[in-house]
Amino acid sequence: MTHVRTRIVSGQARRPAPLVGCAMTADDLYRHFVQASPVDDRVLADFGCDDIGNAERLIARHGQDLRRTAGLGVLVFNGVRWLRDQEKAAAVLMAQATARAIRDEAKAFERESNGLAGELASKLADRAMAHTKWATASASSQRLSAMLTQAWPHLDVKLEDWNACGSLFNVENGTLDLSGVEPKLVAHRRGHLITHLAGVAYDASAECPEFRTFVDRVLPPVRCENGDDRSLQRFVQRALGACLVDSVRDQAMIVFHGAGANGKSTLLNAVARVMGSYCMTVAVQTLLYSEQSGSSASPDVARLAEGHASFGSPSRNQAPNYLRAV
Repeated sequence: MTHVRTRIVSGQARRPAPLVGCAMTADDLYRHFVQASPVDDRVLADFGCDDIGNAERLIARHGQDLRRTAGLGVLVFNGVRWLRDQEKAAAVLMAQATARAIRDEAKAFERESNGLAGELASKLADRAMAHTKWATASASSQRLSAMLTQAWPHLDVKLEDWNACGSLFNVENGTLDLSGVEPKLVAHRRGHLITHLAGVAYDASAECPEFRTFVDRVLPPVRCENGDDRSLQRFVQRALGACLVDSVRDQAMIVFHGAGANGKSTLLNAVARVMGSYCMTVAVQTLLYSEQSGSSASPDVARLAEGHASFGSPSRNQAPNYLRAV
């Protein structure tokens, strides 16, 4: 596992553009979320012309990319990870596209009636007309809101199900499975329910001569009779590598200390850059015990569960003599 982690932490960054970035523009939303996977309009035409039927249409056309969770809100899959749709812009666009597509269902009835005559052709023509009217009605704000309201119970995900597999590490060109001895890169999958993304792509053959030179400078090997002793470097490597998996097996808090200008911030900033949203900055006061905060609720402590690594920089008068139980 140490070998796996070293490749990620020290690998060179190759940054293919993700399908949709964190800051989604209106064009991004339209291209990705409105252009849904092909569906059979004739099949959807048999859904009811009511709010429940519209919810079923929404789920059939866009449900694979849409979820809702209490405490998080609406999330959408952008091809790489699940992102919070804080303004519900993507969800509304999906609903709008679903309403417009009811006209395609009406056309499906018209195509089916081609070459027919008599009562059957008349019934299909009536259903086509009814769907056209329902498409117009469904485009109203009231019907769009009702469509989403009826769909949410079918798209619910529990909060604890997000990022539940701690051995998966999401990178720009896939998802790394770190449960084995060697890493396994698999395609991004909706079912992984991952909201995080590292700041680099994974390249098993990447080299990092500049980074290794930096490590030798700030953590110089100890000269000894049997050669250079790099045990401190290996310890730091294992400590940082442990941040890639969501596990408290080690139950350790690592403190980087020194007089200053000795590479601490440079090293941790590099690691944070690689880890992307898996890493967060935390105020050191969050981890220190005080009589005032010992038993009080702390949102900062709750945030620690969201990431794999938390970095903080104490000042000289914040020596961590007493640490909270986190």
